[in-house]
Parts: sequence; C-alpha cells; structure tokens
Amino acid sequence: MSDDDKKCSSGDEVYLRGQTEDGSAAFGMRHTAEHTLTPCLLMPMEQGKPLPPGAEFVRLQKKDGDRYAVTSIYKNGPAKVTTDDYREGWDRIFGSRTPRGSA
Repeated sequence: MSDDDKKCSSGDEVYLRGQTEDGSAAFGMRHTAEHTLTPCLLMPMEQGKPLPPGAEFVRLQKKDGDRYAVTSIYKNGPAKVTTDDYREGWDRIFGSRTPRGSA
C-alpha cells in the first residue's frame, strides 16, 4: 500500500467540541489526512503577539455541522528569506576580520 493509499480523501479537518469558560477559545479534535487524531485549541490571532511554541496558524472553512476543513498557513516560525543583498551586507559587516597580532 503506497503512502497515497493511506491518506484520507477528506484531508485535514477539525471537529469542534466546545469553548473555554470565558469563550476566548474553542477546543476540538484535528483529524489529518494520515488518519491521526490530536486534540487542539483554537484561538484568534492577536496583532503583535507571537505564536506560542508548537502552535500553527491555520485557516478554517466550514464543511457541515461542527466540522471544518483545515488549511495550514504557517508553522515552525517565520519564513527565513536570505537574498544575495543580505548575504553581501552580512559579509561586509561581519565577513573578513583583519588578523590581530598576539599580545
């Protein structure tokens, strides 16, 4: 059986099961295309607040009832973009050091 045969046709989904007492977050179960179930806590993003360790930024699209399709936007920290200009600037600032004599 190939890895594609093991994947679920419905993809990533979240089944909402309730809210926190203060209503600031929802909890549910996430079902992945590889048939794993994990508990999840869903909270709105807040401007200027970083994601907690292990958190993932996702988009939810309602399917039916309390079932939502999950699209992962990003996880594991921000994108690491390094351009040639950045590398050249880094080398110009930190690159070659002039040798120093021994004291």
